[in-house]
Amino acid sequence: MKRLRVTRQRRCPICGRDHWCLVAPDGSDCICTKVQSDRRIGDAGWLHKLAGAGTAPSTVRFDPLRSPASAPARNWPLEVTQRRNPAEVARQAELLGVSPASLEALEAGWDQRHAALSFPMRDSRRRIIGLRLRTTDGSKFAVPGSRNGLFIPVERVGNVLAVAEGPTDTAALLTLGFSAIGRPHNTGGHEALVGFCRREPPSSGRVVIFANADPPRTASGALTEEAARRLAHALAMLELEARIVRPPAPHKDVRAWLRAGAGGSALREQIEGSL
Repeated sequence: MKRLRVTRQRRCPICGRDHWCLVAPDGSDCICTKVQSDRRIGDAGWLHKLAGAGTAPSTVRFDPLRSPASAPARNWPLEVTQRRNPAEVARQAELLGVSPASLEALEAGWDQRHAALSFPMRDSRRRIIGLRLRTTDGSKFAVPGSRNGLFIPVERVGNVLAVAEGPTDTAALLTLGFSAIGRPHNTGGHEALVGFCRREPPSSGRVVIFANADPPRTASGALTEEAARRLAHALAMLELEARIVRPPAPHKDVRAWLRAGAGGSALREQIEGSL
């Protein structure tokens, strides 16, 4: 099916933007470049089924004239509070191999409807702008009306800031005692992160960007590496010393490295070796 590019008159029904996203002519689905779902369509974005066309967790009603200003506002802090479930969060922490305290620091909750962990996404000023859901099988999608944002723990930034990809890698770094925040994915959240670091820079002036070990010589791997370099350059413009670190093979990300037995000292050696 050929989908139509969104315009100012026909905005994306998921994120409300008027560019890049695609909508099916019959309104049955949308490929959004900003809000994640459990199905990625190559480099085009994430597929969202719209009301009346399926039962995907991210189903919303399609309105081609909807804009962010006309969309009903959601009380995100209230929704975070409604999903609080310390017992279930602790159980999920054990399954993920991270500490319950790390998930509590990210204000993780439990979405009973989708049987999924919920993580608030924040802008550079720590304001909640959406909720990311993660099911027990690893599927990830956003609550309708969400905007992609950062995963920021409640405590303030410490000496060195570690930047992870996604909430569970952020939780892994917090488990190991690092001051950490998370990007929404490997190529997103850069503007928000730069804005956050402008307001809350680490006291040492050092930032370590943890990048997942994507396979080399692939489009996604090249894009990840390029995006990490752009982020490091943007942080350097704030006079912050930024370095990129990848977990050693065969670990694909920080959490996998943690589950394999890595301790804070091993990660600190990796960080110090990058600076």
